[in-house]
Amino acid sequence: MRQKNIIALFVSDLHLSHTAPSFRSTEKNWYAAMQRPVDELKRLQQIYKCPIFCAGDIFDRWNSPAELINWSLEHLPEMYAIPGQHDLPDHNINEIKRSAYWTLVKAKKIHNLSSDFSKAFFLAPDTIVTGFAFGEQIKSGQSSKKHKHKHIAIIHQYNWVNNKGYKNADPKQYLSLTRTEFEGYDLIVSGDNHQPWYHTIPFHFVNSGTFIRRHINEKEYPVRITMLTDDGSIYFHVLDTSKDKYLEDGNKKESTEDIDLKKLMKELEKLGDAKMDFRHAIQCYLEQNNSTQHIRKILNLAMNV
Repeated sequence: MRQKNIIALFVSDLHLSHTAPSFRSTEKNWYAAMQRPVDELKRLQQIYKCPIFCAGDIFDRWNSPAELINWSLEHLPEMYAIPGQHDLPDHNINEIKRSAYWTLVKAKKIHNLSSDFSKAFFLAPDTIVTGFAFGEQIKSGQSSKKHKHKHIAIIHQYNWVNNKGYKNADPKQYLSLTRTEFEGYDLIVSGDNHQPWYHTIPFHFVNSGTFIRRHINEKEYPVRITMLTDDGSIYFHVLDTSKDKYLEDGNKKESTEDIDLKKLMKELEKLGDAKMDFRHAIQCYLEQNNSTQHIRKILNLAMNV
């Protein structure tokens, strides 16, 4: 029996950030925590010697700081990608050249996929890949069939199936036969919905899911890399998350502590016309209200102190 060859790896929703989200705030070094799954992805690429495709949201914020951009240039593998809404200023594709995502494109760390079929990337002589950024209208793949190519679409768009979506998810985003924009594609790989799933009916559709668990509702989500073989089969490589650190139940007080906004506003009102230093007012509030280290950390990070 012929051995199947892995010809592509797919991920999405890396949401790289300079600071840890509160759920991961117990990590000793957030950059090291992000590097673990990134290194695992790079190892797979080295083993299979194939391209990586990312279905959006490489960064958690479009205007990520220089330190994070520099880290990404050093540690991310070369990828073909599309921007998600978190990669775009005001979620606007027309502003993409202002973004950290575009810095990676200019540095040739990322190759931005086009939605123009005539500019499709050839994954193999008989297989093309096109990409639809967040907000771009997805064009049916039927027209590409006249060239007898297999066609893969990389998209960043919220889609869901039974039990794999948030409560009251838009019925128009449910994966069904009425979604004619997906017709003609041999495979659609999507980002945005952080729950991973794979459906073959009505379309071969992979929702990649989150690459790094960032929030408490994601703790039980499988974190995995999608692998495509040369005969069109799909396999999943589950990432090792055994070293990940989470804010556990014993720390709920810190994770759910409310900031008393009335007290905070009274402290800010003391600024008056003199416009006393905003940071000093915040520090006074923190000290007078015995706020936990967790709340102190969040506010200090927000103020960049």
